[in-house]
Amino acid sequence: MILDEEKAAASLWRAKDGPITTTAPEPKAVPFKDAPEEKNARIAPAVTTVFSPPEDNAPENIKELRAADDLRKLWNPQKTYESAVTAADFAGVEGVSDQQMETAARRYREIFDDLGLSPSDAKDFVALAKKGPPDEATQAAWLADIAERYDEADATLARQLANRDPRIAAVLRDTRLGNHPAVVAAFIERARLLVANGTLKK
Repeated sequence: MILDEEKAAASLWRAKDGPITTTAPEPKAVPFKDAPEEKNARIAPAVTTVFSPPEDNAPENIKELRAADDLRKLWNPQKTYESAVTAADFAGVEGVSDQQMETAARRYREIFDDLGLSPSDAKDFVALAKKGPPDEATQAAWLADIAERYDEADATLARQLANRDPRIAAVLRDTRLGNHPAVVAAFIERARLLVANGTLKK
């Protein structure tokens, strides 16, 4: 089903120049799994996955932002988000070792800090992701809700924030959480703050 521009404006996974639909690209990975029927989840390529390679795979622009963030030197993301995401949250992903699950949890803690999410919002994000992708009707309702609340300028800023790290952008596409009203609201709020302090350019 093709949506008009207004209804699809706030989709965070929407292709920049591609068609606007309620059906996201075929998932490459769903990082958080609970249900047994979801155990055949495919793992995304190394460029976006949080499972491999073993070394730090944050993109260079994110590393530069971290290095320039004085507050990050005072607060340890591993402690801040310790209970928001744990290795156990990846227990349903097939073919992933205990070490890889711990690595993924540690990377998500860093990513949540990069985004500036509160521990509570991060925990909510994990809970939503573990539910798996929504059906088309639910996703269409999400998009309609978002379109009523935000304009394209806000959606563009939110996409900029999401796309500066391809790993979180992939998660938003694969889980369809890039269309969830609560997630979009959180990204828009953070994007506005980052624009105000000069760390995200319009």
